[in-house]
Amino acid sequence: MGYHYSVLDAYCGQTINKNYITFSFKGGAADDLRRNRRARAIAIALMASDFSVDVTGIAWTPAFRNTGTDIEEKLGLIGRLLIFTRQMDMLMHNEASVELVAKNFMEGNFHYD
Repeated sequence: MGYHYSVLDAYCGQTINKNYITFSFKGGAADDLRRNRRARAIAIALMASDFSVDVTGIAWTPAFRNTGTDIEEKLGLIGRLLIFTRQMDMLMHNEASVELVAKNFMEGNFHYD
């Protein structure tokens, strides 16, 4: 997915209160500034989808604890987000790209136009 280290852990079962998603990412090929921009864009998109996100520099950990029946929907969202943001840090040349990437993803515009 464009990070040197990434872990996704999830449970999606019949007992809603036990369902969760957590993942963490660290590193990447771009410089720290661009990786941080990508992390913040991803955090914005995830927070708009009811994830809690802890961003510390370029290492961050989003989490979702299911309180309804949409855990499968959230896993699908993560899959789309991982593909959309793969190596996106290389394109994030300015601060405006943080909001633009998040906005495009949330609107379903996966072309970064």
